[in-house]
Amino acid sequence: MNEDYDFPRQSVINDLYDYYSFVYNPSKNRTIKKHPKNRELTVTIQHHVMNAGRKPEINAYSIYKESEDCILITEDLMNSLENVLANTGFNQNRRDWMFYVEFFLCAFHELGHLLLGHCEISKKMSLSAIEVNLDNLGIDTSLYQALEMDADFFAVRRLGEKVASMMKF
Repeated sequence: MNEDYDFPRQSVINDLYDYYSFVYNPSKNRTIKKHPKNRELTVTIQHHVMNAGRKPEINAYSIYKESEDCILITEDLMNSLENVLANTGFNQNRRDWMFYVEFFLCAFHELGHLLLGHCEISKKMSLSAIEVNLDNLGIDTSLYQALEMDADFFAVRRLGEKVASMMKF
């Protein structure tokens, strides 16, 4: 992990927890309503996630548990984002902002899967496009693509809100 990116990482993680606590309202969300009110969000950046024991994953995941919403982002994905920016020639402030935006979109995409109820559509659905044969899961590819786009739009809307909240008029 590049220590230069500790601040943007922690800032995005704080944004996730802040947003989750702001919008998590079981009385207004049908998906959340049927579950205990004491659900919590856990965000983990994990060093190694192995893909069926074969190779390290470069990915992020939404994991829905009975009393917990989990977002798992691999350290390899974070390092990939950092490495691309390290070779841009941009100054540190611009690299920090670009990393923040990349990580924000990734993390809020995963939060979107959780808050929009995507993780409950199929108990067998792992939402990992790289390694999963969607035909074996019993879901249509177009549904999978729609869920991914829905999570993308969720993340972009949150980024727009964040940028708007930072503007000074």
